[in-house]
Amino acid sequence: MQVLKSSQGMIPDPNLPNRAAALRRYEEFLPLLPRYARERSIIFPDRLSVSRMSAYVRYRLIRESELVHKALDHYAYDDVSKFLDEVCWRTYWKGYLEYHSAIWTVYRNRLRELEETMPEIQRERLQQARDGVTGIECFDVWVRELTETGWLHNHVRMWFASIWIFTLRLPWELGASFFLQHLLDGDPASNTLSWRWVAGLHTPGKHYLARAENISRCTLGAFNPQGELNERAAPLLEETTFPEEPLPHATTLTGSLFPCLSLCPAGLVVLPEDLTPEIGEFSEMPFSSICVFNASDVMDSFGATRRVRSFVNGAVSDTATRLAAHWGGQELWVDGTVQNRHNRAQPANVGCWEHPRVYSGNVHNWVDSILRWATNENLNSISLLQPPTGPWQDMMPELRAALKARNIHLVEFRRRWDVVHWPHASRGYFAFRKGLRDRLLKLSGEGFRAKAP
Repeated sequence: MQVLKSSQGMIPDPNLPNRAAALRRYEEFLPLLPRYARERSIIFPDRLSVSRMSAYVRYRLIRESELVHKALDHYAYDDVSKFLDEVCWRTYWKGYLEYHSAIWTVYRNRLRELEETMPEIQRERLQQARDGVTGIECFDVWVRELTETGWLHNHVRMWFASIWIFTLRLPWELGASFFLQHLLDGDPASNTLSWRWVAGLHTPGKHYLARAENISRCTLGAFNPQGELNERAAPLLEETTFPEEPLPHATTLTGSLFPCLSLCPAGLVVLPEDLTPEIGEFSEMPFSSICVFNASDVMDSFGATRRVRSFVNGAVSDTATRLAAHWGGQELWVDGTVQNRHNRAQPANVGCWEHPRVYSGNVHNWVDSILRWATNENLNSISLLQPPTGPWQDMMPELRAALKARNIHLVEFRRRWDVVHWPHASRGYFAFRKGLRDRLLKLSGEGFRAKAP
């Protein structure tokens, strides 16, 4: 396995964005799970204290439920509860942003506003921060690690955000954007809301301050920014409030699904938000055709770096190969634009198992590519896992309108994992955590028998 150097020793090569690498990595980490709780905050120079699964989980190359099931198959719940908590933080953030999606909208609008109104002196500080030349050694090293590897330890992310906001006095929105552009595991919900938490906006009045003593202790003396940090800053304030919204409508995935005859031929759209549709409820559904695309217009919308685009492209390619193998189909590579086919597929799917064409690649325009694919395949309906709030969800209104105009029925589904957990995520994490053990054990029991204490 190829590796790269980071401040935490050897890390998996981002050129391996595939499910096999995710499964292998987790198998390697499983023996270390019992010591995760006591070591997760330490930045060891020669070994990993964390799983490094985040990029794989971000695109669901491996699903959260799989991490939980495997952990509970090896250990009693209490022995790995802290790891399970951290897995579920990502679920909590996603659910919270679904209930408060206006936070994402306001954040995106604020980024555009800052581009136009930021004072020149602040622009200079911003550029120094992005270039890693602030003079704060630990921060500058972390900037280079982020831009060169696409990853930072979670504890480092907290210190980084705190220094950005309270010491460098830069807008948190620009820091969140910088992370989203560079992180291989950059998740709109986890990233945006974590920056707000550090700033003191998620839980009003409760912020996170990076302290030199803590940095020195947890980096084992590698850094000691004594006297360089603002350790007495007050939390940020905001006037905007974000009332709770109802969850967007989506159909719950439960059991095997088969399209009714009126919806055939039926196609499946796979988004990078969830790249394992062959596992679970979709696995036996007889689709006439499948498409899984990364899209330049979506990546451009948040300024994704070449490294991030390459990781997603690789994950998409791996997914297409797996889907073609699972459904006994044929891969069709697309580079930029889906070409209109003169010999279109015949609408012969009446609910029997087929050998679908699997379109994949990087396209310029996501919605246009979906429409061309659906037209080529004579589809009457399309199924997809509804993307959570973020850049892919931002494209959905246009897609819904375009499919409706062409009389193509769209069915949006939601994974059972999200259906079970998200209703508990509308407030703080402690409210979400209440009953978490029972929910996890129940979900685990649906798939396998958990190890008894």
